[in-house]
Amino acid sequence: MKKVILMLSAVIFFSSCANEKIYSEMKFLLGTEVTITITSSTPAKAYAAFDAAFTEIQKVNDLMNTYSTGSDVFKINLNAGEKPVIVNDETSHVVKTSLEMSRLTDGAFDVTFAPLGELWDFKMDPFIPPSDKQIAIAKTFVDYNFIEVDGNKVFLKKSGTRIGLGGIAKGYSVQLAIDALKSKGIKNAVVNAGGDIKVIGSKNGKTWRSAIQHPREDKFIAVLPVNDGEAVVTSGDYERYATYKGERYHHIIDTSSGKPTKTFASVTVLMSDVEVADALATSFFVMGLERTKDFLAKRGDVSVVLIDLNLNIYASKALESRLEFTDDIDVVWF
Repeated sequence: MKKVILMLSAVIFFSSCANEKIYSEMKFLLGTEVTITITSSTPAKAYAAFDAAFTEIQKVNDLMNTYSTGSDVFKINLNAGEKPVIVNDETSHVVKTSLEMSRLTDGAFDVTFAPLGELWDFKMDPFIPPSDKQIAIAKTFVDYNFIEVDGNKVFLKKSGTRIGLGGIAKGYSVQLAIDALKSKGIKNAVVNAGGDIKVIGSKNGKTWRSAIQHPREDKFIAVLPVNDGEAVVTSGDYERYATYKGERYHHIIDTSSGKPTKTFASVTVLMSDVEVADALATSFFVMGLERTKDFLAKRGDVSVVLIDLNLNIYASKALESRLEFTDDIDVVWF
């Protein structure tokens, strides 16, 4: 689960003087804490908006929960290699987007990672990494080309293949929540689903501001103003991890090796599309620095802050005038 509360959070929001009152509500959904903060003229309007937004997130939670027997994802996995499953429009959309992101990133993003991801149990006490043999077997079930989508029918062509939408469903749910808030007349809001964030409007005339967590210390490393319609997604190797014989293992898996990546400690993505940003935060972890830079050179709509394992910071030049670092830090701008 991404760290999202107070000084433990990947991103928090700072207060300012209010014209409208600020309201905030939190629920545990999608395996994480989801916080919605809005400005509203009345409590009634605020809580009607909360209900609408959380209803959308609950819907995604129910449809895309890997382990709930009634979910679309559970049914897709259960019928792998046997038959297509008719799914809800939302599930079909997210699976299709996942396939698009897999192709766009040359497989760095792959929702069929689940057989590998399940091998890395960070709740195990004591934690022991899976064996190379276990990894090799699991890898045979991992390939986004095993997914076939025809309208609302989703089919995993190989028995034993399983999908997990945790790397993209949160971003999708955030956008649905934002749309629901707008439908209730809310013009200023932040939706934060475990570090997947989108904002609309401002905080009583002032720009929303987010803070990027230091990946190794209990402090922030930078503050980033976030404009109307922008999304920020931060992923870190400090979110779910365990150590074994002095080595850190975390939850972001490179499906080509079957093991956690050894590239970055933290990746922050800024763009307008929160669903795509969610997928890219994972993808860049797998790509590493040079592939990420090559990818970004072809895109004008994505900015990043990358912190490698030696705590060197690389950031998009588009953010040079916006990022406010808490200490005197050397940054490589590109």
